[in-house]
Amino acid sequence: MNQELKNKRMNELISLFTKGQIDQCLSQAKKALKVYPDEPFLFNLLGITYAAKSLFAEAINYYEKAISLSPSYFEVFNNMGVAYNDWKKPKKAINSLNKAIELNPGYAEAFNNLGNAQKELLNFDDAERSYQKAIDLAPTYADALCNLGICLSLQEKYEDAEVLYKKALAINPENIRYSLLVSNVLIKQKNYKEGFAIANQIANENPNNYEALYIAGISSKGLNQLDLAEKFFRKSLSI
Repeated sequence: MNQELKNKRMNELISLFTKGQIDQCLSQAKKALKVYPDEPFLFNLLGITYAAKSLFAEAINYYEKAISLSPSYFEVFNNMGVAYNDWKKPKKAINSLNKAIELNPGYAEAFNNLGNAQKELLNFDDAERSYQKAIDLAPTYADALCNLGICLSLQEKYEDAEVLYKKALAINPENIRYSLLVSNVLIKQKNYKEGFAIANQIANENPNNYEALYIAGISSKGLNQLDLAEKFFRKSLSI
């Protein structure tokens, strides 16, 4: 019965975090920690919650406590790697993510996050290999496809990036970010007409989307429609 109550409480905490109720999740997790002081999951959850608030030093502290209680908890090493990378410490992120992969060689998410950290260091070859490994492990991993595309785009390999963005979009057609990446890479290839069509549709449907407005402005300028470009730029600046 105690285990059932514990599981129920943990699930309630997950639900709070998933719903974006970050502060409430943080408060309830700390209360739960008084009841279950040696529960690695709680320390991991507190780490995730602090990271969501961009309080990375606190997040790392809780991740390290989780690892001290459960050294083979590979998800914590992955989460810690993400926090380090978001904290602009990609070298430490790489160390944590490599440990996650060492513990679980089939961990696609860790390979994707490793690619992100390597990309931050401009180690594009290593990043490409990490993203590709994530895709090999999980062929429908849309974020990994997208991130590999970004890595290629940074190297001006626009056609290859376009293919990957479109694959990600085929997996998740409602993802606005993927659509805007397609639009942007079309513009990079001077295909302003198609790039504008995508960005303009997103801007019409999401009038407060700064990126859509800005890309629509860039593509309008490329089409030499300067008045229209100015209109989009002014809208983007008003947000």
